[in-house]
Amino acid sequence: MEKLSKRKLEKIEELFRNPPMGSKTAAAQDFGVDLSLLFRWLKLSPQERIEEARSRMFFLEEVRRQGELARSKKS
Repeated sequence: MEKLSKRKLEKIEELFRNPPMGSKTAAAQDFGVDLSLLFRWLKLSPQERIEEARSRMFFLEEVRRQGELARSKKS
C-alpha cells in the first residue's frame, strides 16, 4: 500500500479542521479525539506507521526495563 494521495489528504484535512455538524467526525472531535494526531498518522504510509509504532514500542520497553532496574537497586 502507498501513502494517500495529496488530493485525498487535503480533503481529509479539511474535513478534520471543519467537520460537518452532526457528522461522526464532529462527534469524535466533541468526544475529545485529537484529529490532528489521527491526520498525522494518515499522512504516513502503512510501512511508515509500522516502523513508527515499532520504534515507540522499543522505547517504552526500554523505559520499563530502566524503571525495573531502578526499583531493584532501591530494594
